[in-house]
Amino acid sequence: MTGKFKTRVLIYVFISMFSIYTGHHLYKTLLPEMHLPTTIDMTRAKETARAFLQTHGFEYSAYGEYAWYQYDRTGANALIDSIGPRRFFTFADTTEVPLAHWRVVYYKNVPHDKEEEVFYVFISRHGQLTGFFHQLPDSLASPHYAQSAQTIADTYLKQWPGIQSQDFHLIRNNTIAHPNRTDMEFIYERPLAGTKGVDRIRITVTGDHVSRFQRVFAEPTQSNIASVGGANLLFNTISITLYLALTILILVLFLRRYHKGAVPVRHGLWIGFILYTTMIISVFNSWDPWSYGVNLGIISRYYTKWILLGIQMVITYVYFFINSFTAWSAADYDMGSERSRWMAGMDSLLSGRFFTRQVGRELPTGLAWGAVSFGMTAAALYLLYVLDIASPLMSATVDIYNSHWPVFSMITTGIYTMLFADVVFRKFLISYLYRLHLSPAVSVILSAFIFAMISIFINDTFKLWPAFYTLLPYFLIGLIQGWLFWRYGLLAAMASGLSFIFLMKGTFLFVTGHPFYINQLYLGAGLLSLLALAGLYAYFLGSDFHYEQQMEPEHIRRIKEQTRMQKELEIARRVQLGLLPHTEPVIEGFDLSGMCKPAQEVGGDYFDFIQQPNGHMGIVIADVSGKGVPAAIYMTLTKGILQSHAESDLSPGHVLSRVNNLLYRTMERSWFVSMFYAVLDPVNKRLRYARAGHNPAIVLDAGNGQPRLLQSAGIGLGLEEGPVFQKTLTEAEISLHSGQSLIFYTDGFTEAMNRQQEEFGEKRFISFLHKHAHLPAEALIRATLEEIDRFSQGAKQHDDMTMVVLKAL
Repeated sequence: MTGKFKTRVLIYVFISMFSIYTGHHLYKTLLPEMHLPTTIDMTRAKETARAFLQTHGFEYSAYGEYAWYQYDRTGANALIDSIGPRRFFTFADTTEVPLAHWRVVYYKNVPHDKEEEVFYVFISRHGQLTGFFHQLPDSLASPHYAQSAQTIADTYLKQWPGIQSQDFHLIRNNTIAHPNRTDMEFIYERPLAGTKGVDRIRITVTGDHVSRFQRVFAEPTQSNIASVGGANLLFNTISITLYLALTILILVLFLRRYHKGAVPVRHGLWIGFILYTTMIISVFNSWDPWSYGVNLGIISRYYTKWILLGIQMVITYVYFFINSFTAWSAADYDMGSERSRWMAGMDSLLSGRFFTRQVGRELPTGLAWGAVSFGMTAAALYLLYVLDIASPLMSATVDIYNSHWPVFSMITTGIYTMLFADVVFRKFLISYLYRLHLSPAVSVILSAFIFAMISIFINDTFKLWPAFYTLLPYFLIGLIQGWLFWRYGLLAAMASGLSFIFLMKGTFLFVTGHPFYINQLYLGAGLLSLLALAGLYAYFLGSDFHYEQQMEPEHIRRIKEQTRMQKELEIARRVQLGLLPHTEPVIEGFDLSGMCKPAQEVGGDYFDFIQQPNGHMGIVIADVSGKGVPAAIYMTLTKGILQSHAESDLSPGHVLSRVNNLLYRTMERSWFVSMFYAVLDPVNKRLRYARAGHNPAIVLDAGNGQPRLLQSAGIGLGLEEGPVFQKTLTEAEISLHSGQSLIFYTDGFTEAMNRQQEEFGEKRFISFLHKHAHLPAEALIRATLEEIDRFSQGAKQHDDMTMVVLKAL
């Protein structure tokens, strides 16, 4: 190690340690949450709650148990607004009013439409019991002691440990009526000196015992918190709009460049996948408060958690995956000749070379500057605070206290910051702005401003009033990390974000003083130290890394392997399946079922059930000549025309004539549609039908009657304008008897082939149906498909197989 470099390392170490010390000291003073830390962990909170339940004879072993630490955000911010931040900090440090507490919930996994018994236990941040709420089923019967209820409440208040009951005065009482009982609620309050709020205790008496004792801070009715919320709503709206616009820009640029073959996608997919997985892991690490306050109809609490996770996995997390993946890939195009400078360290890691000089240059530098940004943001907030320019507000719940392993919360949040914020706002946005011929300084500053605006919505670390000052700490972070990206590379910017997250969350752990949280802090500090040492090792002992541009992205090779016909067939398959009914109608006295099995080469098969006046049901099966996209399009057209006429006309012949006329004017002369259309009168058990060049329907009588065919005359739709079609088309009617079956089908069944190129044939088809005519409609269709599969011996079929079965019961 040269003397010059040794001096440089020592300077970095000194500045980092000074920044960490300064930031830690200032943040302890500045952030409201730092004055309300928990001094117990989740395990201790649950143990305290269980001990309380045992003393009250509540058997909790069959109940689910969740616990989380939460702030009275509204109350705290109202206090800050009314007495100022300095007095609030003193108040929070000394008062026993529960501005923050552990909430432990015991519940049974029952649907919300069933009466539920729930037990809530509230534990102070220092581990004392502050209240409980035994939520009883509404229908539970209990005697009503109206005369003695207040005495019960007064006595309970006097006996509660740590409360000077003489300071509290009864303000009001309420009667809570339930179907089989009447509860009494008593509200006690005491004024809080120097504030406009009150210390409130709510006691509910059910029968001869107390079912609720809850102590809260009641904020004053006159408060600026409403205007604070309105300003935050405005900024959130702007933030969301800007974020959506940036997302659309990224997606459009990616798609354009992807189809030009200008961007690789492999690394982007890996980045998105790691981000997606990290977000899922973070949920399980903070599982207890997950989905709290969310109700999904009658679904129970436990299953609500899993359903909400599923929704997040298929919507929110996929959104972030796409955002990160497309931003990474699109930015590869914008970086151009600067790639070797901005991506040297990351490309080295992605190539599996972890100990190169490029990694060694960026990693320790970024970690050190993360400490600097930690100290600088704290100093900026301190200036706003001491100069009375802005006041800090309480943000959301500090999730690190609710993590089973806080060090994992550090890691997952750090990975999220690296793979989302740094990819989108540093790699993509700065390189894109620079490619628009903006100067380096303007590109970095503008990206930092956009990052600050969007962070108001996606980040909750800082909250200030007036609200626009919240931009300042985020802007400083964006500025430092943007400069690191420009000066050193993406890995340095990512390391800076990781370091900042570890230090910020570590401060919350440090102020607790609890051994569990302190040990987790040491683990986090150890990880950062290992990364710094690994970087120094790589710098001195590693080799140089040189990026080699991929000769051709993998997706281009895949695109070249696809043919135009395969694309058309995929489109046609989706269109065709979208035409089919998703549910089967229920008709009294009949069993009706339909199915379409698409082939490898998509055709134009179609069936439908059309509800008509007076309970009549239209049944249609059709086949468009030809295959591919044109067949699917013509079938879409046919369905629309048919439904527009069939819903009001009970004559199959009239309907087919109108459909034919419109198709003739629309379709090319080389195309036509065969169709069998019938109208069922379920009351009189009669079926009127007409056949336009389609396979005849098969009638299977009950018993041993021979199958017969409904072969009314008619030519295909679209072959002739109208006169000849109407002249040849005949409409017929049959009566249906119990046990009788009608089979409507397309020629995919009879033309199915085996490996010897032998067709299944109409004779074999009818014989099989006759033999199995006793089966229900759906079972008959399934059995026929299985028979075709056995016959074909795995040979690919080149035509769709569609069947509708109508059975008279």
